[in-house]
Amino acid sequence: MPIFLLVLLLGLCIPLAPRAEGRVALVIGNSDYQQLDELANPKRDARAMAARLARLGFTLFDADGKETSGAV
Repeated sequence: MPIFLLVLLLGLCIPLAPRAEGRVALVIGNSDYQQLDELANPKRDARAMAARLARLGFTLFDADGKETSGAV
C-alpha cells in the first residue's frame, strides 16, 4: 500500500511539473516482501505509471532487480 500511495502522489505532481527536457522519474514496483506473499498489483501499477510517464514525454529505462541493486 505505501508504494501505491507514493506512485499516486507522484502522479498528482506530474501535471504541476514544468515542461523541461530530460525529465526523470523513478518508478518501483516491488512485490516481493519477506513477511508477505507476493503481491500482484505493484508490478501492474508500476507498468501503468511508466506508460503514463512515457505519454508525458519521459524517457524510459526498464531495469531488473540486479541492475537496480547495482545502481543503488
